[in-house]
Amino acid sequence: MSPRLRSTGLCALLCAFALSAHLAFAQSQWKEIPVGYNMPKSVMAAAPVSAVAAATTPFPKAPKTNRYAGQGRDMNRPWEIEFHGGGFFNTDSGSGNAFALPTGTSFFGGNSLQVSSYMFGDGTSLFNQVSSATGISNTITPLDTLLAHQFGSRNNGPSLGVRFGRDLGPRFGIEFSVDWNTAAVEIRDSRLLGIQATATSFANSFADLFSNSCGCSNQTLAVQSIRRSQGSQLFWTGVVNVNLKTTGKTIPYLTFGGGTISNLGPAPHAGILGFYAFDVGGPHAETDLVNIESVTSRTQGVGVLGIGAKYFATSRWGLRLDVRDYVSPNATNTLLSATPRVATLAPAEVIGPGTTPTLVFSNDPTLGPSSLSGPDVRRIRTFKGDGLDNQINLSVGVFYRF
Repeated sequence: MSPRLRSTGLCALLCAFALSAHLAFAQSQWKEIPVGYNMPKSVMAAAPVSAVAAATTPFPKAPKTNRYAGQGRDMNRPWEIEFHGGGFFNTDSGSGNAFALPTGTSFFGGNSLQVSSYMFGDGTSLFNQVSSATGISNTITPLDTLLAHQFGSRNNGPSLGVRFGRDLGPRFGIEFSVDWNTAAVEIRDSRLLGIQATATSFANSFADLFSNSCGCSNQTLAVQSIRRSQGSQLFWTGVVNVNLKTTGKTIPYLTFGGGTISNLGPAPHAGILGFYAFDVGGPHAETDLVNIESVTSRTQGVGVLGIGAKYFATSRWGLRLDVRDYVSPNATNTLLSATPRVATLAPAEVIGPGTTPTLVFSNDPTLGPSSLSGPDVRRIRTFKGDGLDNQINLSVGVFYRF
């Protein structure tokens, strides 16, 4: 082959390679040009409108999966906190068992008793027998009926509380609550009238006894000390809420659970301080102090049953109406204390009305005791409550979900 032919063939090969490279570059640039770019206006005008819009409209973004666009509960926010207020309505049973009162000890040849007080039990019985024997009309009204029953009862009153909850699914949720019941335990009017009757009859009866038996000057009185209403309660409970509906803006539910009650504050009480003094052969002064308390266990168990409804104003905020029955054992007890005191005075003397039976008044223990010389009584239980108490809490609250 001649040199001239070889040169012609090489030149043709280079031209073919350059043409292929140009076509490949042009094709890659064509793929990046959007539809309709640099097209003649006549072609764009002839294209359908939908095709042009589809060519120029950007692709839509994918929706976020955690957005909530419906009504009612947002299950993406399962936690809940609530503040509420309302009132407790108490319906305690008042039932229970009474216990025997302290008894007197026979002395003075079996003709008298050593008692802790003249205001209850054997002391009242002894005085009233002597009163009858001496012919006086006044007698002491005993405290026995009050001591054999529940002395105080829980009032109705306002309440405040907070709840923390979490959904366990569309049907169930758990909840922990703290509720403060401001209502106190109160001594009812009928009980206070009984205290008044005993105090008045004590003072009148001893005044008559000394006037009729010895005709001596005397001083008698009965002073009452009453703390009528005391205490409050804290309820610590955990419950399960069962939703009767799973969708919508209003969801009714049932509540089941339990917890404990903390009874706070001192116990209400009513006390009587009886005193008498006279002078026959020597000065005599004796004090008869009695106190009755209504005491509740500091901590006790409670069961919870309830019904209510939640209204979802938004996916985060809402209102709740709730009614719960707190069922607990009646743990209210009546306690009795009695403190007899006989002053030691001079000149020493032991006297009595001379009846059978009789009362003995001694101002010197070396000569013998007085009838009012029984042992101190320290908060003995005279009544123990039983049965069940129902405390119904009606509340309205505002909750927030997160």
